Formats: sequence, C-alpha cells, structure tokens
Amino acid sequence: MSYNYFEEKGFWEKHKWKVILALIILIGVFPIQVDGYITEHYTEEEEYLEKEKVVSIDCDFKLTKAGTFEKSYTELGDALRIIVDVASTQNIDLEIQSSEKKEIKKTGKIFNYNITAKGTSLVVILKNPSLPILGYDANLSGKIEVYHEYITTRNIDKTRQVPGKVLRIWWMSD
Repeated sequence: MSYNYFEEKGFWEKHKWKVILALIILIGVFPIQVDGYITEHYTEEEEYLEKEKVVSIDCDFKLTKAGTFEKSYTELGDALRIIVDVASTQNIDLEIQSSEKKEIKKTGKIFNYNITAKGTSLVVILKNPSLPILGYDANLSGKIEVYHEYITTRNIDKTRQVPGKVLRIWWMSD
C-alpha cells in the first residue's frame, strides 16, 4: 500500500466507520419527548407574626424603702407584648398601664407574666410598699421587655412537581 492508494479511495471508503459510529452515537443519545414531571418554581405569600423589641428595662437594681421606679414610654405601636421576668427579695408592687387600660397590678416577690396590651403608650411602675423607717430595701433582678407585634407577609420561593413533557433518551424512557 502506497500513499497514492489512499488518495484514490473516495470519501465513503475512507470515513465509513467514523460515519457509522457517529450515527450509532446520535441515535443512541437522541432525546425524545415523553410524559413526565417538571420541577416548577413558584412564589407563595405567607403571613406571619413578627415581633420587634421596642423597650427593654433592666431590673437589676435596689429599690429603697418606700421607693418607686417609674418609666413612661410613648409611640410604641398599637399591639404590644409585655414579658415580665422579675424577682425580688421583698414584696413589691408591679403596675403596668397602657393608654387603653391598666394591664396588671400585682404584689409579690416573683413576677413571671406574658401580657398582651393595646395602646401606643406604656407606664411601668415598681414600688416598694414597705414603711420608710421599719421596712427593708428590695433587691431586684430580671428584666421587662416590650415587643411591638404585627402581622406581615413575605414571599417564599417553593418548588413542586407538575405533569409535563420532558426530554429523555429513547432507550431510557418508560
């Protein structure tokens, strides 16, 4: 076989195995449309309750005999959640008033309350009811937190499987 022999052959004779192999590969991996499931992305609006801390009162202090601690707050929002977690060494009076009504008025040593209040302003009063001469100082610990609660919506991206046409290789389809 000399160099001239290959030049005299035609295109088919030179490349027939390459063309046959290319056709087999194309037919083997050629996609067709079949019924299946498509992953669809969609957005859904969801309502949820959001809390925003507006006030935090640190109650780690000493309340003197017949002493009073009073804090006033305004423009807090109309729906409030008040979380009271206060302990004392002596009996004290706790009073919380909103612009709508008196929310709580209790006497004791341990206060653990979760209160819902309406109104945009708030007054917190801690009072040591003991007598100035005969009473004791009250050591307080804990905190009072006020949250503004409101319902808001947010968009959540989700996926789902829906029926549709999908491309598959013919020998892999059902």
